[in-house]
Amino acid sequence: MLIDKETYNYLLEKMIVTQRIDKQTGEVEFEYNNARVNFHSPSWNYKVVFKVTDEYWYYDKERKFPYKASGIPHIAFEFSVPKILFGHNLVSVHPCLIYDAMHKVKEAFEEFYGVKLQDPADWYLYRIDTCANFVLYNELQVRQYISYLQRLNYPRKVKNIYEDTGLFFASRYNTLKGYCKGAEFKKHDMQRFADKEKAKKFHEEAQRILRIEVEHRRQLRYLIERYEKENNVTLNKFQGYVRVKDFIDIFDFEQEMKRVVSKILCGTETKIMETEDALRRLRQKLSDRQARSFHHIYLLIVTQGQTRAKKSIPQRTYYRALSAFRQLGISLIVLDNKDTGCFLDKGVPSDFSIEINEQNKYYQLPMRELIPNEDEAEEPL
Repeated sequence: MLIDKETYNYLLEKMIVTQRIDKQTGEVEFEYNNARVNFHSPSWNYKVVFKVTDEYWYYDKERKFPYKASGIPHIAFEFSVPKILFGHNLVSVHPCLIYDAMHKVKEAFEEFYGVKLQDPADWYLYRIDTCANFVLYNELQVRQYISYLQRLNYPRKVKNIYEDTGLFFASRYNTLKGYCKGAEFKKHDMQRFADKEKAKKFHEEAQRILRIEVEHRRQLRYLIERYEKENNVTLNKFQGYVRVKDFIDIFDFEQEMKRVVSKILCGTETKIMETEDALRRLRQKLSDRQARSFHHIYLLIVTQGQTRAKKSIPQRTYYRALSAFRQLGISLIVLDNKDTGCFLDKGVPSDFSIEINEQNKYYQLPMRELIPNEDEAEEPL
């Protein structure tokens, strides 16, 4: 969010200055001013990190080159909406509650520093993370499903794996993560709770959650540019990003989430199916020879992973098979009643799916309203 020069200079006096200095030359390689605003209640705490600077990126259209300039003071906040509203992020939050969290951050900042900030609707949004929670019966099931997802690839993204607790695919446009919420909660959040019993209860809840998360970055700029072109408008922007009130009209949270998540399964169904069912569907639409050929590719993918399958099969044939799987509604998530060790363990429910819709009983519906709790009367500091 933009601030005036007077507020900028005042805040610099209150901030922590972080520098990186080359010891040999004494040159300051980078420097930034940052601090935290604490949100806490009798049973939990959460810190919002922010950065104050007047530096910004400017794109020279003639030279077609970006460069860093200075002279526009602004504050960059980063925070978790559910942690601000509920003290934890074991729930996902509907976009209708975004403003509630932003107003809480604004009010706490103003009270602590004694300054006035712009209305949250006028803040510029440069990054947003969306997520979907899927609730299974125990952590073992979550880890087993993740270990299966680790065999799959994502188009034009490098895969990174965290043992049996998670994986992520990063690119310039967005980053897709899938992980066991229990392991992540234990590492990063349990210590925030003064009430150990409550922390234990939340950890037990987290152990059942498979969390799929997308960090949207350059994709936001693409959507903004497309919106302006389609609607013949020019929006108010800072560093290529628009204000929150404009962003809400541009960004379809649910559809963008579905679009990115579907690619981890090559656009195929996310439900669990048996290998024989896949062969049956292929035979319904293809010749017996073609069906068996594609089924061989299918078995390679679900048993050895996409990387191995892609190396073993001619490229054209491989992608024709993936196209057939998408058209015929064939899932790459397999549960066979065979003790081969190649497929998902029988402990994962056969009807489990990572479909993002209300009909999926494992999908946790986003919170649409605030829920009062015993800490409600305690104001954040």
